[in-house]
Amino acid sequence: MKKSKLFLVIILSLLASNFFISIAKSWPGDGDCREEHGITTANIAFDRSANLKLDGVPSESFWNKEKNKDAQIKIPLATVQNESYSFVVYLNATFIRNSEYIYVLCQWKDNTTKPKIGNLYDGIYFCWNINCPNFSAYFDSGMDTAEMGGGDVDSWDWDVNHATQPNGSSMNAGDFCFGEKSWYEPNLENQDVKLAYTYKEDEYYTVEIQRKLVTNDEYDVQFDETKQYLFNLGIMNDGRHAEHAVSWTYALDFKANTIEGYNPNLSLIIGFLTMISIFILNKTKGDVKNGNKKL
Repeated sequence: MKKSKLFLVIILSLLASNFFISIAKSWPGDGDCREEHGITTANIAFDRSANLKLDGVPSESFWNKEKNKDAQIKIPLATVQNESYSFVVYLNATFIRNSEYIYVLCQWKDNTTKPKIGNLYDGIYFCWNINCPNFSAYFDSGMDTAEMGGGDVDSWDWDVNHATQPNGSSMNAGDFCFGEKSWYEPNLENQDVKLAYTYKEDEYYTVEIQRKLVTNDEYDVQFDETKQYLFNLGIMNDGRHAEHAVSWTYALDFKANTIEGYNPNLSLIIGFLTMISIFILNKTKGDVKNGNKKL
């Protein structure tokens, strides 16, 4: 009986830890940090009814549905350590999909929104692995995949300064691709990524991103399989394109079975079934003892 209670305590502890959200500190930004962090999983919720009005205002109900909460994640980003241009930022991201589109909501703080100097930018980018054997957030040799074993990376890129369209505008984001040697010619690729943004002056940005799951463009990542898609992202803050904070490597998980936005949690199911089994086992033992006493 004592062993059963101990086992039950262990199961409950594991279940409790499943609800604990730990926000890791940003790494210093030096080298490939996969050995320290591993690869963090980000969930994407399937919501058949999700339909985005692309305006940079997350007023649609699907962003905050209770059954889509698992698709929200806080991502730390940091610049390279010990540089004069240095900052740490936390970005709140939400990943939703329906049968045709992927939607991404990004929000982060910025106390100097929409830089006034022409060659300085705020902005955001995503790098999505297409087929690199060893994709990493660390680009040791520059924007190429030579250190990753070759392959291609799909880059979604948007920046903003004083000349950018007004608050609330929608537009095409940059949709580019680089491979083992460098960037491919931009005219080889269709511009499939749509974006809209709003900002509260000197406080924060809100960016909504939309792209078809499948574009049939060889230079795009195709979200057409039940698997994980490796990516990382970056934030620019009053800098040039080479100056930005970066995240470590994440994996957007399409593997979970989804029914109208519900992602069943396997560990919770196993834990629940385990507790039921323990209860039945203890009850059976009690019934046997009571039966023996009667005899």
